[in-house]
Amino acid sequence: MKTDRVIRTAMIVAAATALATWFGVRPLHLRAAVLEQDVASLRERIAISSVPEAQLEAAGRERDRRRDMLVREGFHRMPEGSPDLAEVIRRLSLPIDRVRVLDQTFTAGRSGSAASGAPDGWMATPIRVELLGDWSAIRELLEVVDGLEVPVRTTALRVERSEVDGGAAARLEIELDVLNRSTDTGEGEGNP
Repeated sequence: MKTDRVIRTAMIVAAATALATWFGVRPLHLRAAVLEQDVASLRERIAISSVPEAQLEAAGRERDRRRDMLVREGFHRMPEGSPDLAEVIRRLSLPIDRVRVLDQTFTAGRSGSAASGAPDGWMATPIRVELLGDWSAIRELLEVVDGLEVPVRTTALRVERSEVDGGAAARLEIELDVLNRSTDTGEGEGNP
């Protein structure tokens, strides 16, 4: 009688183990097989891809360069609140001496979202700078833009020769976005 109980218990345990394997482990193995087929299919598609490997490597290098640029230029420390446009324009202003700089104008636009895909709360205030002067003045202005302490991005740049009073000059038109974080979003970090 005792042996019958032991045999019955062993059969119940064996049946429970078989059911657990059938309904628990088998679906995992089937899913793993499907995933392995998907990985093999993707590897085949990559192998016959029409995009050359050099092009993919170039895209990867560009991605890394842009990531490094964001870290190096401190966009994770984007200033909060409205930018001090008067200070930015003051920094960009070159003295109009009628020799190197003949004329310079600034036009500030309305602040708006930095762009589609930018983190929430990033704002951009456009400034258009027009400079009429010699090439050294244009180089100086571009160096000032590059050295600004506030984050800016150049959205348009146009340089052309210009004749003024019979003399050679150049006209620079540059559009900049002064970037900042809005204080209305409540974001603390503003990571890109």
